[in-house]
Amino acid sequence: MKEDNLQYKKEMSERASAAHCEISEKIDALTTKIDTCLLNYETLNQRVSDLRVDVENKFSVIENRMIALEASPILPHSSAASGIPSASGHGFEEVVGELEDRRRRAPNVLVYDFTEPDSSKARLQAIEEDLKNFKAELNGVSPELAGLVRRLTRIGERHPDKIRPLKVTFDSPHSATDFLVKNRAMNPPVFSASSDKTPRQREHLNVLRSELKRRTDEGERNLTIKYRNSVPQIVSLTNRSSKKNLN
Repeated sequence: MKEDNLQYKKEMSERASAAHCEISEKIDALTTKIDTCLLNYETLNQRVSDLRVDVENKFSVIENRMIALEASPILPHSSAASGIPSASGHGFEEVVGELEDRRRRAPNVLVYDFTEPDSSKARLQAIEEDLKNFKAELNGVSPELAGLVRRLTRIGERHPDKIRPLKVTFDSPHSATDFLVKNRAMNPPVFSASSDKTPRQREHLNVLRSELKRRTDEGERNLTIKYRNSVPQIVSLTNRSSKKNLN
């Protein structure tokens, strides 16, 4: 009887020890998960804070532009530094229309010299083939972007001796910009592509190109067109290099 009691106590002690070890392991695992969750929370909180600052900065830029446009004496059909018409009088409606047009085009990119499907194919079949071929090429630039393409279409009427531009619409303006940046980073670029500009943006860019050519022909060197806050400007590469050296 005494031996049975000792044996029972031993078994209970072993079970208690095993249970203690199991509980300790679960507590350690739970502690690790909690630490990971806290770390993820801190990271997410920092990202939200950074995003809030970014949004506030961009809103401030837009607000300042609108204030400048409202105070601008430029006539409705003239070009301001940003390529947007004056916001005074009737021109204000043009400003609203221009901003809406830019917002609508922001998720789009235009791809040039991208081989068209055979003209004998039906329109839907041609679109499906364009989509398949474009995604196949896009995998060489950024595979994750292939799943973010929402639709595409050819611009203009078909001509036997001319390839129509391909307008590709991504899920967001960010994805469209990401595509353009990553494509330009390729050496050489996989696509000949650009953002989907409004007529006024194209007009303003052509004016800048003419101005750049004139200044270059007159002897100025190291000039180029760069985008600052989404607005193209003629800048000096020499000045940019000097600022980098100072930094």
